Amino acid sequence: MTSTSAARTTRSASRPSTPTSASRGSALCQRPVSTSRHRDPEPLPYDAARAPEIVGRYDNDAITLVVDVAAGGTGLTLAAGIKPEIRAGSDDEMPADYPPESIGLLPGDGDEYIVTSGGLRGQRGFFTRDATGAVVGVDLAGRLFARVPR
Repeated sequence: MTSTSAARTTRSASRPSTPTSASRGSALCQRPVSTSRHRDPEPLPYDAARAPEIVGRYDNDAITLVVDVAAGGTGLTLAAGIKPEIRAGSDDEMPADYPPESIGLLPGDGDEYIVTSGGLRGQRGFFTRDATGAVVGVDLAGRLFARVPR
């Protein structure tokens, strides 16, 4: 036995015993099947009085986010787009922008939100505030964006 096959044998022997497709008589899956399902947190109902403090445009070096009130005033939306100068300066094809997608604020005092529709569904973030309590930025999936003054 070579040292490589010994290492493989050792690793295999140290793994917990789980049923494989061969032992179950099926060629579909070699991993245990999970019966639990991840559920996104339930956002708060739309609050028209709170919306003006977070509606606006937010930028980082490459992307612009726009948080706005949805048509009909029923909720908030977030759109994400690559800045035109970044798109124009790229030699590679850039991904499409994300159109306005629904977001909902989450319970708690952290100004957190979750995207509830579209291609960014399930992404979470939070709004940041300055010492006076004014919203000055937003995080989307770990990327920070500064509020653009009106």
